[in-house]
Amino acid sequence: MVSPERGQLLIERRSDGVVIGDVAWHPVSYGPNEESRALNIGASLIPEARGKGHGAEAQRLLAELLYRLFEIERVEASTDVDNIAEQRSLEKAGFMREGILRRAQWRAGSHHDLVSYSILREDL
Repeated sequence: MVSPERGQLLIERRSDGVVIGDVAWHPVSYGPNEESRALNIGASLIPEARGKGHGAEAQRLLAELLYRLFEIERVEASTDVDNIAEQRSLEKAGFMREGILRRAQWRAGSHHDLVSYSILREDL
């Protein structure tokens, strides 16, 4: 489940080996050439695992892995403007807040603003 086109990995808690979530990625492009390609990541944790640093660690480790495996310059993520916990998690993982993607996501019957983050190869 690891390719430059799409992938998904499980998040396992180090202390007991229990699976507590997953991380995934897909490509995005900012131009017509391969050098303009980046990977967008996302993480999901079971409710009882949230707020303990597991998401930040998983997202940081995923970014490091993607840079080792693929010739990319940018890993990015986004989250709802109201999801303060995920914003803190991304910042703790070393991602830099870039701005607001206005009305970028359709969910629950309406468009929602997202906060955009990235971590560049040079940031690691």
